[in-house]
Amino acid sequence: MAARAVLADVVDDEPLDGAQAIAAWALGLALRHLRELDESRAWLLRAVDGLEPGSDDHTRAVMTLTGVLAFTGEFDEADRLLAALDPSEELAPRVNFQRANIAGRVGDLDRAEQGYATALEQFRANGDRLGEAHTCNGLGLMAATRGRPSEAFDHFGRAREIYLELELDLLAVLARGNMGWAATRAGDLVAAVELLETAKVELREHGEPYIETELDHAEALMLLGRRTEALERTAAAIRSLQASGASADRAELLVALAMALFATGHPDVAERSLETADRLFEDQGRASWRHVVTLRRLQAMPDLGTDVVADALRVGDQLRDAGLDAEATDADLLAVGRGWPRDDSRLDRPLERLRTLDRDDLRRVYADAVSALLGDDPQEACAIVRRAIAQATTETVGATTLEVRIALARLRDGITQVGVHAARRADDPATIVWIVSALQQLALRPAGSQAASDGLPHPVVDGAPSPQSGAAPDITLLDDGTELVCVRVDGGSMSFVSTPDRATVMDLVDRHDAVLREALGSEGSPVQGLLDATAAALRAHLSWLDGDGPLALALTGDLARAPWTSLAARPVRIVAELAPGAVPAPGTTMVVGPGLLTQDEEVAELEAVLGEQLRIASGDPLDAIAAARGATLHLSCHGHHHVDNPMLSTYELADGTVSALEIEALDAAPALVVAAACRAAAAQPAGVSTLGLPTAWLAAGTSTVVASTYTIPDDLRTVAAVARIHAELAHGVSPEEAVWRARADGDDVVARALSVVGRLAPHGSRSSRTGTGADHAQ
Repeated sequence: MAARAVLADVVDDEPLDGAQAIAAWALGLALRHLRELDESRAWLLRAVDGLEPGSDDHTRAVMTLTGVLAFTGEFDEADRLLAALDPSEELAPRVNFQRANIAGRVGDLDRAEQGYATALEQFRANGDRLGEAHTCNGLGLMAATRGRPSEAFDHFGRAREIYLELELDLLAVLARGNMGWAATRAGDLVAAVELLETAKVELREHGEPYIETELDHAEALMLLGRRTEALERTAAAIRSLQASGASADRAELLVALAMALFATGHPDVAERSLETADRLFEDQGRASWRHVVTLRRLQAMPDLGTDVVADALRVGDQLRDAGLDAEATDADLLAVGRGWPRDDSRLDRPLERLRTLDRDDLRRVYADAVSALLGDDPQEACAIVRRAIAQATTETVGATTLEVRIALARLRDGITQVGVHAARRADDPATIVWIVSALQQLALRPAGSQAASDGLPHPVVDGAPSPQSGAAPDITLLDDGTELVCVRVDGGSMSFVSTPDRATVMDLVDRHDAVLREALGSEGSPVQGLLDATAAALRAHLSWLDGDGPLALALTGDLARAPWTSLAARPVRIVAELAPGAVPAPGTTMVVGPGLLTQDEEVAELEAVLGEQLRIASGDPLDAIAAARGATLHLSCHGHHHVDNPMLSTYELADGTVSALEIEALDAAPALVVAAACRAAAAQPAGVSTLGLPTAWLAAGTSTVVASTYTIPDDLRTVAAVARIHAELAHGVSPEEAVWRARADGDDVVARALSVVGRLAPHGSRSSRTGTGADHAQ
């Protein structure tokens, strides 16, 4: 208001004197903070013209003007004005700092990082602690952008120390938020969530906007798997943005969160996220980014009632015109992904553009595979897909940002579909087995681990795994969400097996699942005939479920959760890794939990079956589990499956709970786990892979897990089933054979609900504990 008073009588286009120019600069600065950018720019231009070139006031006015220009996307003009300055020694580091900011905004990261480094030296030479702290923030942003998040964390931490030293509490809080953002990118998600939660609380206490921190917090929660909380945080941020009309520098993150929300079944909030981001981009004058919102909506919503290929090509042209080349490449990828099953001439140009990318760029590899398939060379497409799946899986493991993970998962699924088509046309079932193997390795890799330098282990590359002599065939069943592909591995040879429509199989599985749940929920429930009928109906379509010997199934997608023990007419092992497992050492350790009605009976039955081979462990849960190292662990407790994050699923033991995250970090894992706990084998789909407690055990080194995907009854039916299983195991039979015999003995419904999940069966005898049971060994 004071500045407007000084300028009240100024005539348009009339030169300003010194006092008026200072007032114009002050007014332009105030208007910039109010986001009234056009008027701000007009007054700042007049201020620059009215101040003496070379003076500090002129330099400061130019810096304010270039800040407005940068915000409206006029980066070249902003940098030109700064480069023309001849600043004083005091202001030189600030000019370098601002030029570095602009270089970073246009993607010239080398120049940005060098500019920040120069400014930092100058600030330190001048003793300007505040400038030093700001520059540390800039260096942190560059380090994070260039894939050095740990270095970024250190820069942000240094900035926070200086802000605290200068008693600039609010800036220290903002630096804490940046530390949380860097921790997210470093994969230290627990620390990230804690830092961002604290920063958000402190910002509220200061009465400052905290929406950006809320969005960063939601991203960290989503990456950690705490999707419900992430949904709540995102919804709260959207409400605040819609109510206040405020802008946010991280509208891009809101778009990434929207994509994650679409993928996890929250389309309403996801769509509100995109709408809010679109409005923010409009408010910021970033019209080109509104095309990005359109693209993401096309990617996330497959059925918009339009020609998606045409829409993607149109948006891609708009993005290229706006200079957003990376996003334009995403549009090309979308057009190819939606159009490639048909030989569509519209795909020629996007394929040509994608194939000009670097040879190691996954998008280029994907385009090469599609081109080979469309060019009627399915063998070449299979070879390319093998390399692409390994690369996509490895990169997904190392990715830390939400947007990158989503993009890689989408790309990996697309490559999988190309591989399915190519393998069938090339009559190459080994490629299907290879894809399943690579995806299983991704599921088994401990959370937060980094990919090995040579990528993933690939047990099947040039041929099939070698089943044991005399063993029944292995079956690989791939479910990519649209179709089923079945491969039979028998005596080292491979062949495709015909499968019915995916919907038919899943309908029969779901019907059987409902009947089995009813049987488990009511003792004596007269549903045995229905269980047999639905299982027989499925076996009529999948004939390999019949037979005399054991069956090994390697599965992906929702099929990994089907009750195969109950559906098959033979013993079944769900193979989660195509590598041989270990034979358990003698001895069984039993760890119990609270609240079970029949626990005393279970202990008594196992003591009667195992005698001195049974040891009941107590104390710290992880120590008790470690006591079963290399041998057999029996868990008698309640289990809790965490839907939002399966790796937070837990066992409730007498002296505390144990989560899947803690299990996968074990240094000493049992070879065999029998878990008489509700839903202890439940798994959540993760693309075409699954995650859960069995995954955690296998990642820790366990060979086999026997557990239920259902809520099993706390009654004598469960006691009888586990006692029979351990009795069979004591005679040296395999876990799958033991579960099958427990089921066959009176057709026990609890045994039907158990799954045997693990690595391929060990070679030779199942156990070295006794000399009996040789006739049972596979």
